[in-house]
Amino acid sequence: MNNYMKKFRLDNKTAFVMGGLGLIGREVTIAFASAGARTIVLDLDTNKDSALDQKMSVKDYDLIFRHFNCANMDLLEHNFYNLRVRFPNSLHYSSYLRTADREKSSFSEVTINSFRKNVDIHMNSYAWLARLAAEEMVKAGNGGSIVQLGSIYGLLGQDLTVYKGTDMQENMSYAAIKGGIINLTRQMASYYGQHNIRVNTLCPGGLEGHVSGKSNTQSLVFVKHYSNKTPLKRLGLAE
Repeated sequence: MNNYMKKFRLDNKTAFVMGGLGLIGREVTIAFASAGARTIVLDLDTNKDSALDQKMSVKDYDLIFRHFNCANMDLLEHNFYNLRVRFPNSLHYSSYLRTADREKSSFSEVTINSFRKNVDIHMNSYAWLARLAAEEMVKAGNGGSIVQLGSIYGLLGQDLTVYKGTDMQENMSYAAIKGGIINLTRQMASYYGQHNIRVNTLCPGGLEGHVSGKSNTQSLVFVKHYSNKTPLKRLGLAE
């Protein structure tokens, strides 16, 4: 009889989690570590204790924390190879990169400089790091897995009715970025499958936005509008 839980064990595997202390990244970090992987947490945030809360005792798992700035495209490749840890069997990219003016990316007010910058530090960093990791997996010859983070809005146009009565609006940059990431996954899966490397993208819908035990700071009007659009009448949970 198959031991299905054992099939999900990641003992003797190394996982890189880009953005591993963020809303979704934190849960991915916990999942990898709980499954036995040597988990390399890459994030701008270095306060690992507060970010992981009390869900797990860091000392009980094989966790390594490294400061990593995905937005610095000029040093991206250098920083990746300078991590000084064994290259991954699995790469999970959960970083959510954006410029300070990213919220002003509606069609009516976005600027060319903001659009280019957001695409560069978000989509292009995803693409280039995925390529670097995949090429290392090819050299190692043991296969691997790459999981990127897309969005429902990389598949569908944004429903503008959920923003009525809030200061939120549609986002040109976000749609282009997430759509690009999703099709990059298709292309990478086609190419790297011959090397036993799986490439997938998760496309979640709206999530509750609280982090590290903080109360939900999202607009209650938005939460109500969005929840009314879903069969479960709620937003998703990062875990």
